[in-house]
Amino acid sequence: MSSRICGTCSLCCKLLPVVSLSKGANTKCQYQRYSQKGCCKVYNDTNKFPLECGVWSCRWLTKNDTEDMFRPDRVHYVIDTFPDHLTVRDDNTGEEQVWEAVQIWCDPNYPDAHRDPKLRSYLERRAKEHIIGMVRYNSYDSTIIIAPSLNKERRWIEIPNRATNWSKEQLLADAVVKQLYEEKNSDRK
Repeated sequence: MSSRICGTCSLCCKLLPVVSLSKGANTKCQYQRYSQKGCCKVYNDTNKFPLECGVWSCRWLTKNDTEDMFRPDRVHYVIDTFPDHLTVRDDNTGEEQVWEAVQIWCDPNYPDAHRDPKLRSYLERRAKEHIIGMVRYNSYDSTIIIAPSLNKERRWIEIPNRATNWSKEQLLADAVVKQLYEEKNSDRK
């Protein structure tokens, strides 16, 4: 199988934050360009090229279980190689557990891009490892994605991170988190 290259894709340069450049998520990088010569003006300049960019690659590029997926600029999301972690606390016992979440940086101009069937298949495969999804639209707004195999409802559950009131979906999500917590504890025994 041939190796993948970024080509004209530079979606990560827009969607991901770069601390050393004081660049927030969903903000075009000052060095980003659209060219057949490459997407970064300073890619070959070791004095200006950010270390974060040098050590980072999207999962599509690394082919980390993404062989059937399209290039990020065509599907409007980037799957991060670095996971995030969510802390879940049992309100009854106070015990906390940490859950790994695969980060999907989604172009806010295409907020439903995370519903791509190929991405959902990928997330279902991660669910077998007890990994959930976290769709990020910027540094603050995200949606937690719980695959059908991880909940009794056997359907996709999407939980926005900024809720103003308790919806039926959030109550169901609380039940799912409790179920995940109990299943993880039973695996330890």
